Amino acid sequence: MGNIINYFLELGGWSWLILGAALLLAEILIPGVFMLWVGVAAILTGLIALTVPVGIKLQLIIFAAAAIASVLIGRTLFTNSSDPSDQPLLNQRGAQMIGKTYRVTDAIEQGRGKIAAGDSRWSVIGPDAAVGTTVRVTGMDGNRLTVEPVE
Repeated sequence: MGNIINYFLELGGWSWLILGAALLLAEILIPGVFMLWVGVAAILTGLIALTVPVGIKLQLIIFAAAAIASVLIGRTLFTNSSDPSDQPLLNQRGAQMIGKTYRVTDAIEQGRGKIAAGDSRWSVIGPDAAVGTTVRVTGMDGNRLTVEPVE
């Protein structure tokens, strides 16, 4: 551990630039968009250390502040915007079924049964209904659909 600290002390700002470049390279090899911001903070710290003579303690404080700031700025710039999706229920198949009607395939008895929806069968809860009864999906309860008979 002492060798790493001596390395930083000997190279000064260059050690931060090397660390920043290594983090950016790691981001390319293992993408996750986190090391990018820490690498940017290390490069910024290195540039400051090369232009202004500062001690290692102040460099660490600058790095910590720059890392926090760059992560926060990166998250606000590159997170999903609030633009509405053209398919807001994508990957929410149960929610897509609300309001649609289906036929009961396994009788709903004691509040539980099954319906056919396309090529799959869904567990449902609702009032008792015989096989072949048309029901409307009114909501979801966990991974089960709630239904009511269509009159």
